[in-house]
Amino acid sequence: MKLEDFNFELPEKLIAKFPCEHRDASNLLVYKHNQDLIEHKTFLDIVDYFSAGDVLVRNQTKVLAARFFVENQQGTKIEILLLKQETKTVWTALAKPTKRLKFFATKYRVADLEIEIFRKEDKVLVDFLSLDNFEKIISEHSQMPIPPYFRREAQELDKERYQTVYAKESRSGNSVAAPTAGLHFTDKVFEQLQNKGVEILDLTLHVGLGTFLPVKTENIVDHKMHSEYYELSPQTWQKILDAKKNKKKIFAIGSTSVRTLETVAQSQQLQGETDIYIYPGFKFKVVDAMLTNFHLPKSSLLMMISAFIGLDKVHEIYQTAIEHEYRFFSYGDACLFISSSC
Repeated sequence: MKLEDFNFELPEKLIAKFPCEHRDASNLLVYKHNQDLIEHKTFLDIVDYFSAGDVLVRNQTKVLAARFFVENQQGTKIEILLLKQETKTVWTALAKPTKRLKFFATKYRVADLEIEIFRKEDKVLVDFLSLDNFEKIISEHSQMPIPPYFRREAQELDKERYQTVYAKESRSGNSVAAPTAGLHFTDKVFEQLQNKGVEILDLTLHVGLGTFLPVKTENIVDHKMHSEYYELSPQTWQKILDAKKNKKKIFAIGSTSVRTLETVAQSQQLQGETDIYIYPGFKFKVVDAMLTNFHLPKSSLLMMISAFIGLDKVHEIYQTAIEHEYRFFSYGDACLFISSSC
């Protein structure tokens, strides 16, 4: 399949640059594959699509306030976006502009704190020199890594709203982008689901930039996904298997939960690195329904939902969403796709 097959035109006004006033006040488009039916709902209606014994799986990774600016002795400013922790104090990062960085450790300052930055082959490495420096910079001088298509600076509200209500600190790391389908959920919605007899299970996948980058290869099969760390407990996996055996539905919140579950189904490994790439032709083994946002053109996320419900149907649904003026991307509205087996 060609990359252009996954393109579509989106009016600029439909890109949500700020979240709804209330998390669960977003719109919800529902597609039931077995009935070929599109329904227009609000997010609070999602509870109606669950039955007792169904399982909801969510990614509890926490987004790090990973963007900050550094300055050297000459007054040169560089924007830093942390990507992955390599040691206690050293992180790989993106830098803008990269060409100003040296291939040897150079001192930079963030307010009154000193750190070192250098290039190594094709990587940028940031050494905070101490955990105290890291914690102060992240808590006092950093911004949430909101997407560039917001075309605005991160604000104080993003520290709360670009984070799920169930995010947890993890020894295994953090995310540099939010698992955005989870941003719609509130404690109220989870309480209603539990009262209905739905089992809510957690896993972790630390989201990297690769998940959200557009695919650039003309033939989509040639695209390579960046690897991301995932983990889930044996107890969680067994509950999922038991639910499948008992013909209960597995709902995955977001593409990261989908990728984790399908990785484990393929590899039988409950933790590790995954670069699973889901595009049309992929056979899902675990997920019966996925909740997701409206995605960027030519993205691997768009290819994932095309694998789930079909590319032609994705184009039809997205055109319908545009006509109904749904809000798109990270702070936008949600879609619930229910497979033909349900």
